[in-house]
Amino acid sequence: LDWFARRDRDRTLLNKYRTIYDQGGLISEAIDLYPLYMLGQGYTLQGDKTAASQVQAVFNKVGIEDIWWEQVIDALVIGDGFVENVFGRGGAEDRLVGLATIPSETIEIDADGRGVVTGYRQVLGGSLSNDVSLAPKQVTDLRFISVAGSKYGKSLIGRALDDIQRDTKTAESTAEAIHRHGYPKYHIAVNESGEHTVSDEEMDAIEAEFEDIEKNNEFVTNGPVRISPLDAGGVQHLSEYNDITLQRLIAALGVPEELLGLRRGSTDATAVSRIEAFYKKIGLFQRRLAACYNRNVIDRITGRPGVVKLVFNDASSKDEMQVSQMLSTIMGATPMDPFAVISRRWAQNRLGVDSDEWEKEEGEK
Repeated sequence: LDWFARRDRDRTLLNKYRTIYDQGGLISEAIDLYPLYMLGQGYTLQGDKTAASQVQAVFNKVGIEDIWWEQVIDALVIGDGFVENVFGRGGAEDRLVGLATIPSETIEIDADGRGVVTGYRQVLGGSLSNDVSLAPKQVTDLRFISVAGSKYGKSLIGRALDDIQRDTKTAESTAEAIHRHGYPKYHIAVNESGEHTVSDEEMDAIEAEFEDIEKNNEFVTNGPVRISPLDAGGVQHLSEYNDITLQRLIAALGVPEELLGLRRGSTDATAVSRIEAFYKKIGLFQRRLAACYNRNVIDRITGRPGVVKLVFNDASSKDEMQVSQMLSTIMGATPMDPFAVISRRWAQNRLGVDSDEWEKEEGEK
């Protein structure tokens, strides 16, 4: 193998990544865990309630959770998840009114010498006249794995491709070995002593007697015929070979094997540590998705940057419990004045309470 060979981004390679996701079985399930945990607990729109209602109306119209799911999958499989921003007409040409997903493998990014994006092209095949040009404001580009100097994000499947191929080869070899050696075979020895001459007709007749051997057959023969079992022990150590490549694959995809139903010898403490690390990654990806939409979508819907913020609910309820216990301990230490150590605002902020729902403090209007 040409280890660590350069893989330049092209349509053929991206289509291969897509095929791996579509047909990958375990790989597909592992990739799907990312949007499941990112989106599964829902989201809130914090800020001005009138503007938030305006944003929510657009989200409802386009089916925002379906769009997010597809965009997150594309960002992991292809490296970038592209969505077209649809603007209004007439006096609303700067107001975003809709969203539409774009197959990410069809998009090429144009950039200047400094790496600043100048536009996007949807390459539909055939002549250049079939390409669709899109201005930067018309595209929302989501990426989770970025590399300095590259105008494209990195595919999680691309980074795990070597381990994906190794596991596929091992699984295929295992299945072939089971088919070949997993069933009993027999060696039928005729006239081992060589005292008699056995004709071809007699050999054919003896062979015919053993053609339809089944597991519950019994054999009765005369002296010149001896039956010896082959592959009596089946195929040895298959699980060890499979576990090596499978563990490498799951690690390369960044998913705890417990979430895929693969609990093999790990302790509860080990499983909890892996899952908690996964939650931290999910939290980071949630913040990147929220920042992408706050900047490229929500501000263009409201026309007032920062007036509404998208916040995804924590994927792990354990984090919220830890914060609640921490606040309870601190506030309980000074029962006469629960906010002697921390302020009410700080506590509400840590609990994720929308600022519009904060209680008015003394002296505030």
